[in-house]
Amino acid sequence: MREVEASLLLAQIELSVPGLTGVLIASPTSTIDCLPVATDLAHAVTLAGGQVRLVFLGAEEKLMAADAESRDEGVFRGFMDLSDLRDYDRAMRKIVSFGGVQVVVGRGLLDDGPTLLASRLVEGMVAVVKRGSTARRDLRRMGEWARDAKLPVMGAVLIR
Repeated sequence: MREVEASLLLAQIELSVPGLTGVLIASPTSTIDCLPVATDLAHAVTLAGGQVRLVFLGAEEKLMAADAESRDEGVFRGFMDLSDLRDYDRAMRKIVSFGGVQVVVGRGLLDDGPTLLASRLVEGMVAVVKRGSTARRDLRRMGEWARDAKLPVMGAVLIR
């Protein structure tokens, strides 16, 4: 995702939800797929002078690898573990700040309890789906999960 595309998606999201303070960026498979999109959106938010909380959900072991790779670029300074509901308070104290954007990285897929808990922090969801034969099905599943969490789907990004 390029910076221009990220800025356009951000503008579209802000038009649909004025006063936006939080976005859940999620993939039906893993958070590793979300990281490039989330990073671009974080930059777009920062360039626009805003502060939006970006919440990720995915598999912890993949997140640790992604975090180590992106740490050199100064993108993330750590990750949060929302794998268990009782860890919620501890995780919230560890929110990492980058460019004025609060980043919470959790563990679990969209239909897990931690996701529904994290959804209270945001106004809507951006779906990140891989192109291919399952893309339509994945988008439909994410729409159902978003409805269960009472979140509007504010945009979708297809990745390779």
